[in-house]
Amino acid sequence: MPQHLITSTLRQIYLHGTHGEGRYIKAKLGQPRLVAAITGGGGSLFAKMFGVAGASSTILEAIVPYSKNSCLDVLHRQNQTAEGIGFCSEEMAWRLATASRDRALELESDLNRWPDVHGLGCTATIVSHYQRRGGYRVHAAAVNASGRGSTYTHEMVKGARNRQGEDLSCALLAARAFADSANVKYDETVGVRTSSTEVNELGGLAQNEVGEIAEGVEVIPARVERGEDPKDTGESYVFAGRGDPHKNMGHGPRNVCAPKGHLPKDSVVVWCKNSDTTSVQYAASLARRALEMLGRQGDGQSNTHSVMPAPVFVVSDGRTTTTAVEKMHKLSQEILENVGVMVMAQEENEEDGGNTLASCARAYPKATYVMEYISDDTEYSHARLLDDGSPSTVGIGGVYVGTVRASDTAKDAVPLPHGHGVMTWDNGISYQGSFCHGLYHGFGSKLYSKGGGYVGSWHLGKREGLGISLFEGKWGYEQWSGNFVKDLPHGMGIMDPINDGAPFPFEFKHGEPVLEPVVEL
Repeated sequence: MPQHLITSTLRQIYLHGTHGEGRYIKAKLGQPRLVAAITGGGGSLFAKMFGVAGASSTILEAIVPYSKNSCLDVLHRQNQTAEGIGFCSEEMAWRLATASRDRALELESDLNRWPDVHGLGCTATIVSHYQRRGGYRVHAAAVNASGRGSTYTHEMVKGARNRQGEDLSCALLAARAFADSANVKYDETVGVRTSSTEVNELGGLAQNEVGEIAEGVEVIPARVERGEDPKDTGESYVFAGRGDPHKNMGHGPRNVCAPKGHLPKDSVVVWCKNSDTTSVQYAASLARRALEMLGRQGDGQSNTHSVMPAPVFVVSDGRTTTTAVEKMHKLSQEILENVGVMVMAQEENEEDGGNTLASCARAYPKATYVMEYISDDTEYSHARLLDDGSPSTVGIGGVYVGTVRASDTAKDAVPLPHGHGVMTWDNGISYQGSFCHGLYHGFGSKLYSKGGGYVGSWHLGKREGLGISLFEGKWGYEQWSGNFVKDLPHGMGIMDPINDGAPFPFEFKHGEPVLEPVVEL
C-alpha cells in the first residue's frame, strides 16, 4: 500500500496541475515542473517518479548529492552554503529544496511556466551495515515558485525497518512534501509506525539486520510552513505566466521569487523606467529587435514552438506597484511571446533607475542586456560613457545588445558593455566584438555608415596587434592588413588595391605611409 500511495499521488500531481484547482492539465500550463535533490535515503522515490506517465513533462532534473562535497556543490551553484547547519537536518532539506527550485527556474526557459516550478529536498540518516549511535530520521522540504513551502521531520524507531523499508519511509515523506507544494491531498499517516505490531512493506520488525531492537511508536510528522512573500522581504521577484484565461485555465501572471544568479540560457534583459504604455511598448520593441539580431526569436507562434523564443525580462524597480507591474506584463505580451516583468529590490542608497539596472547586472551577469545610451542632457544621458575617443561617436546615443558589468564601487554607475556584444550608434556606426568595462578589448570590428572601418585586435579601446583597415575605395585601396601599435598602423603589411589589382607590400610608420623614393635615371 505505501508504494501504491506514491504512485497514485504522483499520477495526481503530474496530470491534475497545481494551484489547488484540480483541473486536468496534460503537459500544459499548470503541470508542475520539478527539480529534486535527495541524499542519505529516499532514492526509491526516483524510481517511482520515472515510472509514472507524465514524468517527462514534470521532472526537469533529479539529483543525488550523496557525498558531502556533492551536497555542498549543489548549494554553491545556487549561491547557498551549509555554514552552521548539519547535513542531516531540517534546514539542510530546506536549502536543498530552495536550491532545487532555483535550478528549476534556470532550466525552465518558458516564462509562462515559471509559476509551475517546484523544488524538492530530502536528507536522511538510515540503517547502514553497522549500528549507529544516533537516531534514524528523515527531513523533507518542498518550495514553490513564489518561495513558499514547508518542511517535515520523521523520527523513525530504530530497528523497526530494514534498509529497504527505511528508504521507502524517506521516499514517502518526500512525496508528501511534493504533494503539499502542488496542493494535492496526501495521507500523512502512511509510512509512520503508529503500531508496534503491524507488519507491512516498511518492515514492522522487532529487530533489524544489524541487531538494533525496535521499541515504541512514531509521531506523525508535522508540517512547518517556510518562506515569505519576496515583496515583503525586499527580494527581487518576477511576474510571469499568461493572463489569457483561455490559454492558462484562468491563471493570470503570478509573483515568482527570483533567485540571484543564473537566469535561463539566452535570457535577454531590457530596462523600463516607467509603466506607461509608450515606455513599456518601446522597451519590448527594443527587446524584440535584439532577439531578431541574435537569432533567438523562436520558430513558431505561441505554444507551437519546437524552439522557444529566448525569455525576456523587462526590469522595473522596487517602487513599482503591483497594478503597474501587471500592466507592464500585459503590454509586453502584446509584442513578446516569452516575457516576464522583473521587479528588482533596491540597493542601499539607491535613488534612480540606473542603480536598479546596475543591481540587476550584478545579480545576473551572464544575461544579455539591451542598453540604450541616450545623447540628450536628461538624467538618462549615458552616451558619453561609450565614446571611443573619435569625433564620430562623441555625444551620439545608441543601443547596445550584449553582456554588461556594473561598477563594483559606484552604486549609481550605469552598467557598461563587458564581454561580447554589439553597439549601434544613432549615426549608423557599429562595433561588434569584445568589450572590457565599456572599451573595445579583444577581437572586434568597427564599421562606419558610409563605408570603411577596422577589423582586428583591440586593447582597452585602441587598435593593437594584427588587424585590417577597411578603405573601401578611398585613396584607390580596398584594405590594408598588418600590425597596429597605439591605435596606428605600424610596420610592413599588405595593401589591396581596388579593381582586383594584385596585393602588394606597403609599410606604415606610426600611422604615416612609408613611400619608396623615386630614383631618376
